[in-house]
Amino acid sequence: MNALPSNVVDFKLPKKPKVKEKEALPDQRRMTVMPIRAITDKRITDGMFRTLALVCSYVNRAGITWVSQAKLAKDTGTSRQAISKQLVKLRALGYIETVSKAFKGVKPDTVRVIFDPTIDAETAIAVTSSI
Repeated sequence: MNALPSNVVDFKLPKKPKVKEKEALPDQRRMTVMPIRAITDKRITDGMFRTLALVCSYVNRAGITWVSQAKLAKDTGTSRQAISKQLVKLRALGYIETVSKAFKGVKPDTVRVIFDPTIDAETAIAVTSSI
């Protein structure tokens, strides 16, 4: 007795796809724009300032970035935990905010650098999207 129904269609699995790895493009960042208030803020330590400058180098026109803590740690030559602590302090001081959380370990959070505290994330995105 055959266990398969009579209407089953024979099929073959497709060939395994060939994946070609490309070389990473060289870093093309040449400058960064930062909130001017960070320069004179006495509460900001050197480590926090460097972390903020690095995060700012990855933002788009709206101040949004998806850079990971691992990438920031690699760029600064520190640990991911050290970057995490700096980001927590910068959030507390109002220099960055998490716009949306991502899946842990899969994709980084969406982070916004707050250049002007009077402008919310939606307005910043709307203004820069029309440019």
